[in-house]
Amino acid sequence: MQLILGLTDLGLSKCSLPIVGQRNKEVPWVVGVCRQIFSRRTLILGASFVFVVPYAVYTFLQHGWSEWAYVLAGALVVASILVTLWGHYAGAVLLILGYVNALTRIGACVTVARFALVSAVLLLPMTPYSIAILMVATVSSEILALMLLRREFKAKNIEESRLSPQDEKRVDSQILKIVIPLIPSAVFFQVQGVVTIFLASLFGTANMVADIGAFGRLALALVLLDRVAGILLFPAIARAPAGARLVTMISRAHAIYLVAMICLLLSAVFFPQYWILLLGKKYENMVPYVWMLFLSSILLNGAGFAFSTLAVRGFTEKQAFSVLVVIALQCLYLWKFGANDLSAILWFNIVTSAAHFFYQYGLLILKWPDFKRAPQPAVEGLTP
Repeated sequence: MQLILGLTDLGLSKCSLPIVGQRNKEVPWVVGVCRQIFSRRTLILGASFVFVVPYAVYTFLQHGWSEWAYVLAGALVVASILVTLWGHYAGAVLLILGYVNALTRIGACVTVARFALVSAVLLLPMTPYSIAILMVATVSSEILALMLLRREFKAKNIEESRLSPQDEKRVDSQILKIVIPLIPSAVFFQVQGVVTIFLASLFGTANMVADIGAFGRLALALVLLDRVAGILLFPAIARAPAGARLVTMISRAHAIYLVAMICLLLSAVFFPQYWILLLGKKYENMVPYVWMLFLSSILLNGAGFAFSTLAVRGFTEKQAFSVLVVIALQCLYLWKFGANDLSAILWFNIVTSAAHFFYQYGLLILKWPDFKRAPQPAVEGLTP
């Protein structure tokens, strides 16, 4: 699901904030821009299956998922993606218009509903169809989210609207300007998310795959801060006029973010046993590796934080070169150290994440003067 959504995106989700810019209070403009971006995502949805289906087939065959129960679960994944895309469009409109309370309320309702549905499934006897039923719970919660978003549209008199043909051409031009530099790195970033699991399944054991999957749950501790930044910080950066105030805002945000990440890393270094409690006693042997997981996650999330700061202002050039840097370091690491055990795979993750981190912050430093004097935009709505 993550892979298909990522390949369907290819950087398009980064276009709405910089293109809307300071016109975030003009409802027809916001809706029109988001609708056009969403329509482009829908067009390339089919193309994403060209990449995902072979990977999915290989994974299904490798794990022996040939029963109809697993095929049904795969079909429900596709259904969930279709509903999720519509939810992304509606959520983007509400976010840009500043209806944070509504998004928070909808998110809370959907979370409670999903928790209740999943809990109900887990109370049933486990069968091969349990995965498909869990996916039904996911689809149902996504449909609930869409219904609540639509109701919020009606309550706030947000009507569907399209841009004029002239504005559509101008917006398409700006979309291409933002997206084209992102395509190589966007594809690679989505693919690399499954590289670790692929390496573990190729060179390691079933237990190693399970250990990496369990460790991934600890990284969810970083999600909260990123979600808050995505809702409150980046829209503010996108619509702020260039100048000293914007530079101060960005400087403070990154300082707070990095300090928070360092504190989290220190907790993993000195108190890893408390983090392992979240996974269960059977993972006690993995205590020495907790800090490695957090280090790779922090570096990767930090890279994403720097990238989002650039992207919401439309500064996406030179992103494609990050792929070359990361691949070179990954190949060098695998040639030198291999990936035969959990420690080696976690170090592989750290090297990959560090490459992303230093590249994105390097770009941020290079673009620092542009936050004071941004170039004249090609689209009227783009932040001047």
